[in-house]
Amino acid sequence: MRKFLLLVILCRFLMNDAEGQSTIGLPAIRNYTNIDYHAAIEIWGIGQDKHNILYFANNDGLLTFDGAYWKLFPLPNKAAIRSLAIDDSGKIFVGGQDEIGYFYPGGTGMLVYHSLKERLPPVARQFADIWSIVILGNAVFFRTIESIFELKDDSLQTFDAPGGWLFLAKAGSTLYAEDRVKGLQVFHNGQWEASGVNPIHITGIMEYAQDTLLVATLKSGLYLLHGSALSKEPTAIDHLLASDLVNTAFKIEDDRYVLGTNDGGAYMIDHAGRLIQQYANNGILAIFPDRDKNLWLGLKNGMACIHYNTAVKHIYPVKDRQIMCNAVSVFDKKLFIGTSNGLYSVPLDPAQDDISSGKGVFTEVAGSKGQVWSLAEVNHELLCGHEDGAFVIRHDRAIPLLTGQGAWGFAFIPSSNDTDIIAGTYTGLQRIHYEKGEFREEGRASPLYESLSSLAMDGHHTVWASHPYRGVFKIEADVPYTHYTPKDGLPSDLNNFVFWIRNKIVIATEKGVYEYDSLKGKFMPSPFFKPLIGDNSVEYLAEDHHGHIWFISNQRVGVIDFNKSSVIYFPELDGQTVKGAGYIYPYDDENIFIGGNNGLFHLNYNQYIKTDTGVSVLLSTVEPVGKNSINFEYASPVYARENNVEFSYRLEGFDKAWSDWSPKTEKDYTNLSFGDYTFYVRARNNLGNASAPVQYRFSIAPAWYQTPWAWLLYIALAAFVVWGVRKRQRSRLALHQKRHEEEQERLNYLHGLELIALQKAKLETELATVTMHLVERGRLLLTIKEELLSVIKRLNISSLAHEFKSVFRLMSDTEKSDDDWNRFAIHFDQVHNNFLSTLKAKFPSLSATDLKLCAYLRLNLSSKEIAQMLNISLKGVEVSRYRIRKKFNLATETNLYDFLIDVTGRSSP
Repeated sequence: MRKFLLLVILCRFLMNDAEGQSTIGLPAIRNYTNIDYHAAIEIWGIGQDKHNILYFANNDGLLTFDGAYWKLFPLPNKAAIRSLAIDDSGKIFVGGQDEIGYFYPGGTGMLVYHSLKERLPPVARQFADIWSIVILGNAVFFRTIESIFELKDDSLQTFDAPGGWLFLAKAGSTLYAEDRVKGLQVFHNGQWEASGVNPIHITGIMEYAQDTLLVATLKSGLYLLHGSALSKEPTAIDHLLASDLVNTAFKIEDDRYVLGTNDGGAYMIDHAGRLIQQYANNGILAIFPDRDKNLWLGLKNGMACIHYNTAVKHIYPVKDRQIMCNAVSVFDKKLFIGTSNGLYSVPLDPAQDDISSGKGVFTEVAGSKGQVWSLAEVNHELLCGHEDGAFVIRHDRAIPLLTGQGAWGFAFIPSSNDTDIIAGTYTGLQRIHYEKGEFREEGRASPLYESLSSLAMDGHHTVWASHPYRGVFKIEADVPYTHYTPKDGLPSDLNNFVFWIRNKIVIATEKGVYEYDSLKGKFMPSPFFKPLIGDNSVEYLAEDHHGHIWFISNQRVGVIDFNKSSVIYFPELDGQTVKGAGYIYPYDDENIFIGGNNGLFHLNYNQYIKTDTGVSVLLSTVEPVGKNSINFEYASPVYARENNVEFSYRLEGFDKAWSDWSPKTEKDYTNLSFGDYTFYVRARNNLGNASAPVQYRFSIAPAWYQTPWAWLLYIALAAFVVWGVRKRQRSRLALHQKRHEEEQERLNYLHGLELIALQKAKLETELATVTMHLVERGRLLLTIKEELLSVIKRLNISSLAHEFKSVFRLMSDTEKSDDDWNRFAIHFDQVHNNFLSTLKAKFPSLSATDLKLCAYLRLNLSSKEIAQMLNISLKGVEVSRYRIRKKFNLATETNLYDFLIDVTGRSSP
């Protein structure tokens, strides 16, 4: 009986060892280091809120990640956070040395820390790290080594352990903890009760079956716990766990468990203990599956995100070796992959529709060492294009068909009983005949001597081929070949690839897809592909059994899906294909294979479409960045396909329309005018599904100079300025008017002066005339008198003197007549500023004769002229001058003329 039990155990171990193979396809793993998240290296705990934002316990505080931005929120005392838990309300409970509390969004949306330390009894407020936090119902439990704190109804209760608490977790609705001395404890009716399980240093407790739990231990592997009975559970990885430590364990699906070890990374096993996959090669501190079934690992040095439920996986035919893969075939219940180092195969599990989910180990096909260029199935035979020639693959061996030169690929001309195979080689086309299971080389199929890497057969059994640098060739039975170059419509001689798609020959070029127009005898841009792919460079085309067209364009993998009437790109594969030698093998909807520089990519297209849960968008940060400027940061928390998401935004009140879709996750607005705004942002994934927009309303307050009070001040200032301007204008107008009036007065004055001058000139002329008249009259009378006296004297007649006496009297009366003098006096005073009146007023003793003499002196007449005017002798004039000087009381040295001028006021003569 003992031997039988040993045999069963041995068989179970061998079975587990055989079943311990990893799956064929590996999920993508994204590693993050402290360079990415700018905090301490260790990640101790992981959680996710209802908005799908991830939270990480870190030595520097609480880390958050929304798919685009990392943020760090330290504790007030800068203590390390070793664990966290998130309740349904969104509170993020954390703890550090001597600190316990939770983070919760504040009024601005940013996380704010709320301490609970003051609710602890004073004696319990000094404690070490919080290693576990568990939420059970409406209570939150915090584990330190010394004590467990229970937060319930806003109060904290403490539970101490004799030997120290080693573990705290829940399974289902039951809370478990392990005491170093008392063993496993169960929380029941507000107290910890012994379960009957001795101390084994538990590191994980998970639901397994009805009334049975799966228990992970630090050093002893896995156990099954049923009631208080504990039994060892053998697994396929026991030999690995025997030399490692299990730090943590987590159930991620009904049939999936992940064990995090101290040195060997993470092991995913199924319910039977079989190894599904091993991830990472680092110490695991925390395990967490997010809502999209990505597996997050907290590491001793960073973190890893494993997209274990992804539809895109990596296949490595050779482990730990980077080799190019660009040929695939599913043949004879095996997956064959051609690489840069040979041909490899792995048996397929018929129960697995998704080939990548099957298990197996790749083996090298014997005789295939070297670069494999292509694989093709013909008449239930697998042909291999190889750098050493053409081979047929039989029983995992490569049997040579053509060995003279390397072979790129094949085209087939089927008939009823046999098949002619055209092989494109390094030196042209070679013909191979197949009949009754035998291959026979039949020499060159064309005189064309070119290395033809791309080959296709059209519906008329005409071979089309291309050279990477020399254009396209058509090889017909009765024509050696036809060579097509840019003169025949091709955009270039370079990088042309021929394919048979939708029952016609098409050419993938650097400027889109071209078709041959037989009527025009030249190539034209394809009217079918042009609106779908445009003028982008196309490297590969393949048609699946649904008629969907798979393609590689600018190293982007896409499909023209006629069921969805759209073009779908797969950003996960961007830049992963082999440049210049792209390859896609669409075996079926669950198995699309894409060649890569390092291994092969597997796409489960059905899963990719079905697991599209839509897309959401979060506005993570709104931050002022300057005067009337604001920065928005947004993201879509889709961690497996973060590169698949694009965003569009609009600022209501500023933008007239939505922006173009872009992968950018932030937007700045600068120099916004004051007013009310609403920012909208939405997300869209590569399948065309768009999220509802999220919005954020905000206002830009006016600057002080834009406030109503400022406007009132502006109005007052404007009114004051207007008043001041008007006042100044009035002052200027008044001044101008005054100046005008003064100018008018001046002009009038000058005009008056001119008139006075004219009048004075006229008066002076008249005065001069009168004066000359008087002078001439006096001279004339004097001359007449002298002549008469001379005649009387010459005649010597005494009686004549008596006879002329009356004449002499008449002449004297004429000289003494006041009429001429009065007229003279009037003109004289008008010209010389009332000279006579002024002189008479100042010197009343002056006689009429004295005034006349003064007037004649003022006119600057000579003594002779004065004598004639006064009808006296020259001596008489001198006597009169002397008499006047005495009346004026003038000194001898005073000039009489100057005195007369001064005493009456100066005036131009």
